Amino acid sequence: MNEMDREWLYVAFPAFKNKTLRKETLDAYYKAEMLLNGWDKERRRDCSCELRSLKEQVDNKHHVWTKNQEKQDEDNI
Repeated sequence: MNEMDREWLYVAFPAFKNKTLRKETLDAYYKAEMLLNGWDKERRRDCSCELRSLKEQVDNKHHVWTKNQEKQDEDNI
């Protein structure tokens, strides 16, 4: 993951949390999922029934990732 992607996950992505998964928010969740999983492309869903689990998984991974980033920042000081 490059520095721009890290910054996007840390600064921009939290603005999309706690919103309905439509349009820009859904795009942001797909991008975050791709980055957090280290994938080279987004995995779009065909059925809206899968969006709840997408949101839960991305929120959980983002929380863990954020905590790890904060710990690394503290260790580097």
